[in-house]
Amino acid sequence: MTLRHFEEGDLAPCIFPSPQMELETYRLALLPNGYVRTVELYDTVLAVFGLVVRWEGVGESWAVMTEDAPGHGLAITKAAKLFIRGAHEVLGIRRIGCIVRYDELEHRKWVTLLGYEPEFFLRSYAEDGGDVMGYVKWA
Repeated sequence: MTLRHFEEGDLAPCIFPSPQMELETYRLALLPNGYVRTVELYDTVLAVFGLVVRWEGVGESWAVMTEDAPGHGLAITKAAKLFIRGAHEVLGIRRIGCIVRYDELEHRKWVTLLGYEPEFFLRSYAEDGGDVMGYVKWA
């Protein structure tokens, strides 16, 4: 497993819930104040992780997976932990936030496994009117 610098084509095999979410992810990935890395295994992209620096010490993280990700949960989790450590150390980020759909229990469990703590609940916040849960990870 390799955690490498992001290249624009890395998002092509990723799975997005909607065309709007795909456009937003491309926008975030190309921001100059972003920190984006690609998880690759034997030249196959498994996931892309990103963080947007909101202001000094504070970032908002995101992640998208590819159809090749299932079955590689341990490798992706290890890569995510390396990514988070890099954000804390390289960028001096002390607080990383993320938002997860409330109905995606598996995703909420995963961010908790990564060390995020529940912080807030937003009703009808998602693009389709679904609820979301906000999480935070401290350095």
